[in-house]
Amino acid sequence: MGNNIKSIEFIKLDVPASGWSENTTVVKVTDENGLYGIGEADGSPSVIKAYGELETEHFQLTNICEVAIGRDPMEFKAIWDEMYDKSKWIGSRGVGIFAMSGIDMALYDLAGKQHNLPVYKLLGGKHRDVVAPYFTLYPSHNIEHPTVDDYLRLYEPLTAKARERKCKAVKVCLSPGVISLHDDKEVVRYIKTLRKQLGDDVKLLVDFLYRWNDWQAARWTLNKLEDADIYLAEAVLQHDDLEGHKKLANAVSTRIGACEMMTTHYEIMEWVKNTNISAIQLDYNRAGGLTAIMRIQELCDNYNVQLMPHGWATGITAAAIRHFGMASRTAMYPEYLHRDFWPGELINNLTIDDPEIIDGTVAGSDEPGLGMKINKEYFKEKTGVILE
Repeated sequence: MGNNIKSIEFIKLDVPASGWSENTTVVKVTDENGLYGIGEADGSPSVIKAYGELETEHFQLTNICEVAIGRDPMEFKAIWDEMYDKSKWIGSRGVGIFAMSGIDMALYDLAGKQHNLPVYKLLGGKHRDVVAPYFTLYPSHNIEHPTVDDYLRLYEPLTAKARERKCKAVKVCLSPGVISLHDDKEVVRYIKTLRKQLGDDVKLLVDFLYRWNDWQAARWTLNKLEDADIYLAEAVLQHDDLEGHKKLANAVSTRIGACEMMTTHYEIMEWVKNTNISAIQLDYNRAGGLTAIMRIQELCDNYNVQLMPHGWATGITAAAIRHFGMASRTAMYPEYLHRDFWPGELINNLTIDDPEIIDGTVAGSDEPGLGMKINKEYFKEKTGVILE
């Protein structure tokens, strides 16, 4: 028996929605000795599982698991490239990359466990011992038809806690009731009030949740918000509007972020070359996993663009964030979903012994692999799968 990959499983993890979907797909990669690594693929679990289990039809439509099985999990890039090449016929973007992301993340976890190395060493070594992310503050509520002022009241305990935890950066969102507003002046009031709640010492990121089609309207609003000192404006225009992003980025002083739904360095190349945006915000568990993220980091470095990956999902992805944050020399404020700010079921129950926030930072790990601990009883209860 050896260290080569023996099996890959896609395990659906569905929980009731709590305002934002939490459903995820856990990917388990097991070697010939029974040792396994865990990864995560974000998106519709049913669709991702179906993609991961599709039947091979020919050499350009090959089940991506077949590509990896029998290989040494340390061959990250070679496995990634072959999975990508073998998926051309069904589409080398979208859900296929989501599935690949989970496999890739699990390969790093498994290889680290096999060689008794933390993942940050597999990524090239660490630049820091702790990570200072931005923490996402999205209030949950059961108010019917909440107003702008309702949302502002819901934010008060979250922003107070951010100050207590000495967070370096946080992200707030417009929330659905604010997005539907016709008056951009109310959006300005909303963001300025949140800035007052946070104080001046915290970097403020704002998720505008694709509010505008008109770049001029977005420009007007961001200019009115200059004294709120927004560090980054996310999802300002529609997702694929490269020309609009270019016009907006050239017209305002605020950093513009985009690309949260993008995958692979191939797609990101068009944005960093042609839009003048300041930050790339794709996801570890959707963009192609850690192998893709490190390739995109090099691309961003070459074009002087910040890489600020999203970290939406569970403690599995949070562990990947910590290792990426330790290994990246230039990445500033990667997103971090922490149980102190998010009441979601999975973020609070799927993993245990996650690091606390200390002076606005979370500690890295020297444990083998990703270093996270799955709550095996909870996992069995929710999926019926036993993790030995």
